[in-house]
Order: sequence, then structure tokens, then C-alpha cells
Amino acid sequence: MARFISSGKWKRVQIGSDKTYRGWTISIFLKMELDKFVLNTNSHFQAELQKGNVVHGFHLDRGQRLLDAYNLIFEKIDKLVEEEIKRA
Repeated sequence: MARFISSGKWKRVQIGSDKTYRGWTISIFLKMELDKFVLNTNSHFQAELQKGNVVHGFHLDRGQRLLDAYNLIFEKIDKLVEEEIKRA
């Protein structure tokens, strides 16, 4: 089910449900730029990783397969976990 989240002139539609991996919550959004005066097709997919109050967001490449996107997300989370371990 899609849910709409307003953030200024951009609208975000969540794609699928949240997933978790190694303590991080994964959300994927379609971000669409809205302009009430011009029909605009500027949009992109964005992944957000959240753990507690820490949020990392990044764009996903156009034409990327979902499996490849999740592999990239898992790699980023693995690096974040390695950094957490080094700081501990």
C-alpha cells in the first residue's frame, strides 16, 4: 500500500513496506517534484536507512533492478555496521 508523505514541493510515495537488516530499517520511496504551474515529470527513487535518530538517504539509479538496489543497500548497511563496531 502506498502512503503519501509531504516534504515541501516534493511528494514521497513509499514503495512496498519497511524492511530491516542488521538493526537498520530500509524504506524505498518514489520522490516526485510538484509544481502547481507546470506539469513536471522530475522524479527519482530514494532509499532511506534508519536506526534510532540516524537516517541515511541516497538516490537509486534509474533503470536499476530491484535486486541490485537491495544488494547496494545491504552493502551500505554492512559498511555502517563495520563503522559502528570500530567506534565501540
